[in-house]
Amino acid sequence: MDSKRLGIVAKPVTWVVHMLGLAAILLVLVWCIYFRGGLAWEATNKSHIFNLHPVLMFIGFIFIASEGNIKNQYTFLYN
Repeated sequence: MDSKRLGIVAKPVTWVVHMLGLAAILLVLVWCIYFRGGLAWEATNKSHIFNLHPVLMFIGFIFIASEGNIKNQYTFLYN
């Protein structure tokens, strides 16, 4: 698919998507640290250990997979 056919340039859109992803990571961290009580690898309070799950899942599964998809689409359009 050609980006000129859509009438937009992909590079500014990708920067916006990157910034929204980083903002979402920050929001997940704030939610887990301040509103759910914190993060811990080892703790007597098991909910602190479980709080790592949404943080790591968002960073690993959603953010990094999206970065790969954006890179793949951007490379496909411009090469």
